[in-house]
Amino acid sequence: MAGFTRNGNIYAIHPDKIEELTMHKKESYLPRLKHEMSHIFYVKCANGGDRPSWLNEGLAYYLADQPKWNLNEEQKLLAVDYFTNFDGRVYGPGEYMVRTLIEKYGKGRLLQLMCSISKNITQADFNKLFKKVYGFNFTKDELKTII
Repeated sequence: MAGFTRNGNIYAIHPDKIEELTMHKKESYLPRLKHEMSHIFYVKCANGGDRPSWLNEGLAYYLADQPKWNLNEEQKLLAVDYFTNFDGRVYGPGEYMVRTLIEKYGKGRLLQLMCSISKNITQADFNKLFKKVYGFNFTKDELKTII
C-alpha cells in the first residue's frame, strides 16, 4: 500500500521511498496522490459516506487517470458486486463503470448521484437512487445495455 485516507487526511509513503517500500514506481506517486485526494472529495460530496465501493474507488481511479484495465464483459459488470466489499479487483470495474456513465450520461448525473448518497446508505437505497438518476436499475442485466 502506497497511501490511504482517514478522517480527511492523506497518509502516503514519501516518493523517494515508494520503490523501496512498495511494488510501485516513483512516477506513480502523483497519480496515487490524486487518487487519495479523490477519496476525500467523494466522502465530502457523499455526505460523509464512502459507499458504494465501486463508485468511490472507480471515481478515484478515473480522476487520477490511472491506467485502464483490459476487462471482458463479465469483468466490466463486476461493479455490481462491490457495494461494501473491497479487494484489489474493484478498481477496474469501478473505473470502467464511472467512465462509461460519464461518457454516456455526463458528469452532472454522476455528481447528482454522488451528492444524493447518505453516510449510511444501504445497497437497496442506493439502487433506488441510481434508478432515479439514470432511469434504469443497477443490475448486471440492465447494465449490459450500456457497456
